[in-house]
Amino acid sequence: MKKYDSLFISGRQLRNLFRMKDAGVETVSINLDLNQTEKQYKVYIRDDGIFFRQFGLLVPWSDVKKFSKKEDLLYLINSEGIIPLLFFKDRVYRILATCPPSLELDGVRMHTHKVEQDIKEKIEYLRIRTGSLVLDTCTGFGYTAIEASKYGAKVITVENDPFVIELCRINPYSRYIFNSRNITVLIGDIYQLDFKDETFDYIVHDPPRLGSKSGLLYSDQIYQKFYRILKPQGLLYHYIGNPGKRYRNKDILHRVTQRLANIGFSTRVVEKIQGIIAKKDIYWI
Repeated sequence: MKKYDSLFISGRQLRNLFRMKDAGVETVSINLDLNQTEKQYKVYIRDDGIFFRQFGLLVPWSDVKKFSKKEDLLYLINSEGIIPLLFFKDRVYRILATCPPSLELDGVRMHTHKVEQDIKEKIEYLRIRTGSLVLDTCTGFGYTAIEASKYGAKVITVENDPFVIELCRINPYSRYIFNSRNITVLIGDIYQLDFKDETFDYIVHDPPRLGSKSGLLYSDQIYQKFYRILKPQGLLYHYIGNPGKRYRNKDILHRVTQRLANIGFSTRVVEKIQGIIAKKDIYWI
């Protein structure tokens, strides 16, 4: 996938621009860099469309109207036009206009709207130490790996879907995973990858919602592997979701907690981070 020299705009911003066309507004200043800076970019509102001076790009009102209907979708702006960050492969991928951007796969959001807060709370709760080794089992947009590395940890992050890694190259908030000496990105199935016994101080397991495509991510086999590769007293964080919202989530929470306990973990549910903290209390045999 081509790495674009570009700016970004949300469907909601486009909707607001569309509403200005009959209000006599000629220019408006908005942020177009995903709030990485406080810079405001001037957009020109003309009779024939909106004009982005940075690229010499005129977007006709018909396109603005069409794109504005998907308010939560993120769009890339470059000299070629406005490009919806919506992709159809074996799955449907959408990059959503949260801050930082979040990924949606087949209609399932990988994060809540409070992406940054969720990640920060999770890593802070684990009390990850400088020099520790962390396994991040589902890279996604790499936010967990990036946050853990800020605490001085070495992180191995694993993503099973190569296309998600390509999307990381578009998302400016994800690019740090390719530049940090503290982060190693592996592409493959976490269940198939081989790690030595008692390697990791922490494992962060943030799998997609349990379903037909979640594979072994909620299985006894993967939990046994986590137990084996964690150091004694090592911690596993397992995201489940809000267990109080639906009966199904409560059932998943109960089953996962029981499986982890049967393998040898001591467990506790932490509602604040919507998951289970499991500690390896004894040596794996």
